[in-house]
Amino acid sequence: MVRVTQSAENIVFRYVLERHARQAPERTFATFPAEGRTWTWAEADAAANRMANALAELGVGRGSRVAVLSENSSAMVQVILGTTKLGAIYVPLHTSWRGEQLEHGLGIVHPHVIVCQVQYLESMAAVGASAPTVVIDCDTAGPDLDDLVARADSSSPEPPPDPYLDVWDPYAVIFTSGTTGRSKGVLCPYGQLFAQVEHPMLPVVTADDTFLGDMPLFHVGGLLAMMAVLQLGATWVVTPRIRIGTYWEIVRNHGVTHATLLPQVATFLQKQPERPDDAVNPLRIIMTGSFSRGLDQWCKRFGVKNRYRFYNSTELCAPLMTGLDPEESASTGHVRPGVAVDVIDSEGKSVERGTVGELIVRSSRPWEMFLGYLGDYTATSAAWTDGWFRSGDLFVQTGENTYQHVDRLADAIRRRGENISAFELEEVILRHPAVYSCAVVGVPDDEVLGDHDIKACVQPRKGETLDPAELVAFLDERLPPFAVPRYVDILEELPRTATTKIRKSELRSAGVTDSTWDRNSAGNGVIGRD
Repeated sequence: MVRVTQSAENIVFRYVLERHARQAPERTFATFPAEGRTWTWAEADAAANRMANALAELGVGRGSRVAVLSENSSAMVQVILGTTKLGAIYVPLHTSWRGEQLEHGLGIVHPHVIVCQVQYLESMAAVGASAPTVVIDCDTAGPDLDDLVARADSSSPEPPPDPYLDVWDPYAVIFTSGTTGRSKGVLCPYGQLFAQVEHPMLPVVTADDTFLGDMPLFHVGGLLAMMAVLQLGATWVVTPRIRIGTYWEIVRNHGVTHATLLPQVATFLQKQPERPDDAVNPLRIIMTGSFSRGLDQWCKRFGVKNRYRFYNSTELCAPLMTGLDPEESASTGHVRPGVAVDVIDSEGKSVERGTVGELIVRSSRPWEMFLGYLGDYTATSAAWTDGWFRSGDLFVQTGENTYQHVDRLADAIRRRGENISAFELEEVILRHPAVYSCAVVGVPDDEVLGDHDIKACVQPRKGETLDPAELVAFLDERLPPFAVPRYVDILEELPRTATTKIRKSELRSAGVTDSTWDRNSAGNGVIGRD
């Protein structure tokens, strides 16, 4: 087991990277299969220094926010490491954001500079971003574009001045999915990311492991593998995105031993035709979050020896964990050392064991939790009660020190690995001129266990006729693919309470009926599975 002293030298990206570059300069840090590129630790450190010096020329310094709109790549990793070398703050934006979502995110951050992959320049231009924009796709960048990678290539490989960072300093602003309103920017300190790997991950992996980096680096899930690699001096295999068709090819060709497995990825891999060599691969351990059902069969088929899971969020510090190889029926996790949890009712009172309530969390080390929602003091204040963070998740205590996740307290839908805000989706639907009122709910996905599809229940304006296919086409132009509803119900009236609130529980329990329009059956294809 790796034990790390809680100090800046052992946790802050810059200092850990520089130590590995000194102690094991020729050891492999990262491989980028899509680019045919590999970095040693020494090369990674030099690349980070060059990027830091290039960003410094643009006026980036300690506390500056660098917004990044890009898929995973060596350039994106270079930007992360170079930004944090300066004590600046990395702000990744969701690559599916467009229009108002993108404008909202930039409005929260007020970045000093925007770093953008070429294919997203049109989306960025459409929102009229005020900060200077540079590109990091040097292969396709035109002569009229400011290429940050080219700037970095010509910059000094010497380290920039030390900003003297500590564990409580922020390294990033990571956006939530917006479960109770618009997405919020979570200010994350170095100590928090370390806490998210310290107890659940580091005891079950070693420096000889190779971590698959296919989770997007605008999610905390993608950054966990990077932090584990930094802590261990291990190897990272970074791919632009998850691709089912080449998943095992990447694993085999690059000796991947550790992977984070989303439930829909597990399902899609399981549905692939069986091969006699399914179990012939180096993958030895998977991390599955709260997902567990069906993993015994999955691991047996693909020859994966070990698995583990833990509960986490962008604001939290992995407070619940299972340890290695839990039973499929085991609870979400037990409380890890250094944190305390409780389950409360709507009045803030602790509930009895076996009763569902909201999970609240506090840590003995304050830098293990998020620092607040950037620019939103009201939301930050509301998230805390007497020093406890209100998770917004419903849990039940199942044992002396174990807890089971039940549902999301707020109105969110989990689809294809994304948490989708019903609030934001409803805002877009209401812009359609024929829509009077609407409600969005999740219904069980008939293909992916534990996942949901989106059903939009819509009440047209009087005298208007609303075509579901036309509504979905309207939404397809304004939303990320994973947020476009599969199902549409056109209703004369939406069920409401005495205070006129829509009864979503009624719509949710109705599920898919004979009158529900299905995008897939209508021949429009399946969203979000490319």
